[in-house]
This record gives sequence, structure tokens and C-alpha cells, in this order.
Amino acid sequence: LLTACGPSDEDTDAGLVDTGVADSGAPDSGADVGDVGDVGVADISDMDATETDVPEVDAGPIDCGGESGATMARCVDQTRYNDDLVFIAQPRSLGTPHWMAVQDLCAERFAASGFEVERHEFSTGVNVIGTKLGTTMPDRRVIIAAHYDGTPGCAGADDNATGVAGVLEAARVLGEYEHDRTLIVACWDDEEGGLRGSNAYALR
Repeated sequence: LLTACGPSDEDTDAGLVDTGVADSGAPDSGADVGDVGDVGVADISDMDATETDVPEVDAGPIDCGGESGATMARCVDQTRYNDDLVFIAQPRSLGTPHWMAVQDLCAERFAASGFEVERHEFSTGVNVIGTKLGTTMPDRRVIIAAHYDGTPGCAGADDNATGVAGVLEAARVLGEYEHDRTLIVACWDDEEGGLRGSNAYALR
């Protein structure tokens, strides 16, 4: 059973946002929110993972049989997603050992998937950001992100372990391909404190 312990955020699903700047120099109007799809429900009631048991997952190489959205979607691995969700969904408030373990998981998985990784430190936390430079429109960015911090004492499966697991799996699949636009994958921090991680990234 996936539940949140506290008030739900507006960012409880991994989102897909095109933040690029159009050729005219004007910002794009609106943002498209992506659907991570029907990934099923992991059973987190009998977890064996501990705070240091980071899942060891081979990030690739993989062959989805083409570069269309439909063919890439076939490479999404339910078992990998569930394993990550089970690991992430433990109490991980700021500064705790499991918060650090999930931060490390994001960094290690993004790197293994072919992204340049940055730990973006801001006043109250650390965002983990992976970047894959676009081939023809590198100044335009597509961001896939979710927050990895949690409410104290709460497993936070739906707030937002499901989203982080989705970002990790999206990074694994999409990292195998070149893209016209720059692809950003991110695990935001301190979103429970007031969307601080994503705001810090947007303002830098």
C-alpha cells in the first residue's frame, strides 16, 4: 500500500517539463507534464533493504529496438522500478543516513546512465542533477524531476519515492539515446520545506 504521511505536494509524480527558449528568445508558453505510465504497485510492507543497501542495477547498454517513444517505453523495466521504490521508500528527512543514501543512489545511477552529474548545494539541501547535452538545440532543456527528501518518520512512498524511482528508470532508458534538446534529470531536495530545491535550481 502506497501512502503519504503528511499533506500531499503538487509534485508527487515525476514530471516532464520543456523549459527551453524558443528561437525568438521568448520563453515557451506552458509546460507539458509527462506520465510515467502504469508501473504497478510495489509492496513496501515487508522491506528487506537497509539504509545502506543501495540497489546495484546495471544501467545498460540496452536496445529498445528503435528511437520512437513507443519502442523506448518497452525498455522500461518493472522489476528495476519496484526495487528502487522499495529501497527509497524509507524515512529520509534532511540529514538522515537514508536521505544521504538516496542522494548517492541518484548520483550513481545518473552517472551510470551516461549523464554528467552535479550535486547542486543550496542553503538548505543538495539537488542531484544529471545533464545530457542536446545535439542540435542544446540551449533548450527538457527536465524530468522528483524530490527525494521526505517527512520525518514517514516512508514517503507516494511523496515522492514513486517519482524518484520513475526518474531513475527514465534516465536509464533515455540515457542510451542522443536527443536534440539537452536532457536534465534531477532529484530535488528540501521540497517538503517549501519547494526549495526546485526553486534554487530555477533561480541560479
